[in-house]
Amino acid sequence: MTIDKYDCRCGGRFSERTQLKHLQTKKHLKYSNRIYAIVQNNINYRKHLIHEEESIIRFKEGKRIRDEQSMMYNDDICYLSVPYADRYNAKSLGCTWDKYRKRWYIDSGKGNYDVCVLRWMTKQKLEGEDRKFGGNELFVDLIPKTSYYENARKFFPRSEWDKIRFGVYDRAGYKCECCNACSDFIKLEAHERWHYDFKTKTQKLVRIVALCKPCHRVTHIGHSYHTGWYDHTYNHLKKVRGFTDNEARSHIDEAYDLHKIRSNVKWILDLSLLINNGYKLK
Repeated sequence: MTIDKYDCRCGGRFSERTQLKHLQTKKHLKYSNRIYAIVQNNINYRKHLIHEEESIIRFKEGKRIRDEQSMMYNDDICYLSVPYADRYNAKSLGCTWDKYRKRWYIDSGKGNYDVCVLRWMTKQKLEGEDRKFGGNELFVDLIPKTSYYENARKFFPRSEWDKIRFGVYDRAGYKCECCNACSDFIKLEAHERWHYDFKTKTQKLVRIVALCKPCHRVTHIGHSYHTGWYDHTYNHLKKVRGFTDNEARSHIDEAYDLHKIRSNVKWILDLSLLINNGYKLK
């Protein structure tokens, strides 16, 4: 690397080593200023993301309404849980990709319909699941600190988890089970509901529900706070539940009090609900 020499104030010259250090310092300061600017404009940046998300939702809603031939209204098709590695096999067997739901489906008139359904059909009913556990009202459902990053998704291969969550979406009619938002406009996510037994220190999976992303952020409102989505999530909780500010704060405080109690226990995960339904662990 060649560095041109230049005069300093006293009329002398900097060495190449000094000049290189000077350039590196300028580069570091430029990078630091960029980070500082991002931090300073964090609130405006989050508002931009929210506005962009809402614009996308309105666009997709209008497009979906105009598209009268959408496969969503076709009763002669079957949605499948095709692993990413099998996408070319699915296409060769006559399956079609739905870009709205991000899933493969096959028409009942295709010759390979039975083969595809047998191979990739989702199971909509989980034997032993308590479908009434927790109800369908939106509430803050914080995970204990001792169980952070310990969820059902972690212990199952991606292909198995896709079968589980798509089955949950199918039986929910591709709508959020708390606010009834349609997944064609908002992304759905699978939320696990657990029963905590303090005597056996067991955290047992008893139900999986389909939630839209805003509702899922409410259930994990602590994570929303750390990722900059707290205000948007707080307002969504108030809107869905019809809470006043005092009621919303009281609800969140109660959830955190319960979270502190549960965080004092080292929980043992019980995934028998999924294992007994034939899903294989990693």
